[in-house]
Amino acid sequence: MNLKSKLTLGVVITLLLALSACCTMSITVSKKNILESSITYSESELEKLEDNLLANWQDIGKDSKALTIQSVLKYYFFKQTQYSDANTEYVLLMDDGEVICNNSGINPEAIMDLSKDSGIQTEMIHLSECSYLVCGKTLSINNAYYHIYLVKNITSIFEQLRRLSIICMAIGLVVCVIAGAFIVFFL
Repeated sequence: MNLKSKLTLGVVITLLLALSACCTMSITVSKKNILESSITYSESELEKLEDNLLANWQDIGKDSKALTIQSVLKYYFFKQTQYSDANTEYVLLMDDGEVICNNSGINPEAIMDLSKDSGIQTEMIHLSECSYLVCGKTLSINNAYYHIYLVKNITSIFEQLRRLSIICMAIGLVVCVIAGAFIVFFL
């Protein structure tokens, strides 16, 4: 192998490694930031739902029957969640696990165990080619505990990151081919 070939190959390999390292770091940082932003947004959405439920709760008397409480709670829960985006679904459970409202198709109790004193808990799960972010919190209403969950489909985030990876690899290969052609031309 002559000097010209060795120099070209060495520069192209070095450039390819440097571009790969830059793309990997950029995608890793992007993934971390996007997921943190999604978690923060979902937690604030869950807190708003909790605030709205508690604000509307004053309509019920303290000595109402359990069925009345559940019906009113289900009504307000539905009212607050009906205009959410298509990727966000909600779950409302009694402390004993009885489902009051679940439009997610996921059993969040199997994913996380909410304690009565904890704040918002967050988990990320992958089920049947979909990724979900689940946020949950325990509410105390009228001396009873309820668990509210927000389930957000975040599959599109991972698809966007995969597309970004492919674009970075393609750009890196094109840059390496062009750099190799320039090196051959100038040598």
